[in-house]
Amino acid sequence: MVALLSCLVWQEKLQDAAKPREELELLFTQLQDIARRVAKLQLECKVQIDVESFVSTFRPHIMEAVYAWAKGSKFYEIMEIAPGFEGNIIRAIRRLEEVVQQLIVAAKSIGETELESKLEEAVSKIKRDIVFAASLYL
Repeated sequence: MVALLSCLVWQEKLQDAAKPREELELLFTQLQDIARRVAKLQLECKVQIDVESFVSTFRPHIMEAVYAWAKGSKFYEIMEIAPGFEGNIIRAIRRLEEVVQQLIVAAKSIGETELESKLEEAVSKIKRDIVFAASLYL
């Protein structure tokens, strides 16, 4: 779940990024299909939007790294598979945690306790180690 949500927070366009594994690629394809449907609905509602431009704003570049991070990999291990700089990856994971926290509030407000508990588990898996250290100068 957090690997898929990483597509919402990663904005960098990278040319040499590796494709995610097959199951993550399938999730990303589903995300693109849903984004395409949302954009087409916006067009039907007279909202000016370029469908393909909107779909291309979602990027799968750090899905694999976030998946590994949620599975408990060490930071140096995810940096071997993550494209980009360390600071950008840290910033993306922190933003991802903020998005998940907002989803927890949304799930709680609509009474989805099962989703809420899954999202809380996701937060506990990604909010750890150096990524969330208060300072790197300890």
